[in-house]
Amino acid sequence: MIVKDETSVPCFIRGGKCLVKKDTLRQSSEAMFNDPFTLIVALDSNQQSEGKLYIDDGHSFNYSKGDYIYCIFKYEKGVLSSTNLNKPIKNKFIDDYNVEVHIIKVIGLNAHPKKIINQSTGKEISFTFS
Repeated sequence: MIVKDETSVPCFIRGGKCLVKKDTLRQSSEAMFNDPFTLIVALDSNQQSEGKLYIDDGHSFNYSKGDYIYCIFKYEKGVLSSTNLNKPIKNKFIDDYNVEVHIIKVIGLNAHPKKIINQSTGKEISFTFS
């Protein structure tokens, strides 16, 4: 599958994989540290996908004390979930780093979704389909 961003540089994603990226162009990776994420979910022929994300502060050794985020994104049976793989689940880095996924793109859906529900809040989320 091919996804193009605003600079038209192709990004090849294997079906069955999730890709997390930041869309805002900056002068350095440090400048984009607090920018929101975009999650691209490329479904395989079984309508499934999986990918991992690791984030730490990028400059200290605090990851050795568990101050990092390590999670897995999975799409299966029509449900997208995120699970924290770092134990303990709560740490100083997670408390201080509150960047969110603002855009989720699902590629390869077999059917048009009727609605999307945030299972944590029970609220319906607005979306566009093309």
